[in-house]
Amino acid sequence: MNQLRSCAELPWCLVSFFSAKLGLRDVTEAIRRQICLVDVHAGDLGSGVDPSELTMIVGVSDLYFHLEGQGGGRFLEGLSTPEEAPGFDFGYDGQEYFAEFVWPRLAHRSSSFERCGHVRGWSGLYAVTPGRSGIAGCMPGIANLFEVHSLPGAASCSPLGSPACSARES
Repeated sequence: MNQLRSCAELPWCLVSFFSAKLGLRDVTEAIRRQICLVDVHAGDLGSGVDPSELTMIVGVSDLYFHLEGQGGGRFLEGLSTPEEAPGFDFGYDGQEYFAEFVWPRLAHRSSSFERCGHVRGWSGLYAVTPGRSGIAGCMPGIANLFEVHSLPGAASCSPLGSPACSARES
């Protein structure tokens, strides 16, 4: 009797390698995502606003932001730019990226961000499916093998996206 006792998550960049070894097709593409750390002046926040009480906010413009660290004043912000081409690009576009993509959306969202300043940022790669949604489920034709990857945004930080990796018998 075959049993799956645990499911080790592979880094997404190994999914295509592992899939190829099993003769399976991987449909994901690497897409660069950039994030910015910005400084927000305490005086710009509305009276009574305590940054430490704010949760992660995701806006309709695909902008997300949340307080970074303790003590307030710095927010981590980013967004998925639809025109980003697939590929292994780890470059960060710096102040230009902040000024063109992030700051206008922040300032539109709240006047508290009108005078915020770019501190620094970085980029990383996300595995993105053609439908822009995650993949979770059984691998076709292989008993007790499951895939869970390409989960969008905060879903990838949560165990809620991977219930299929529980122990099963066949």
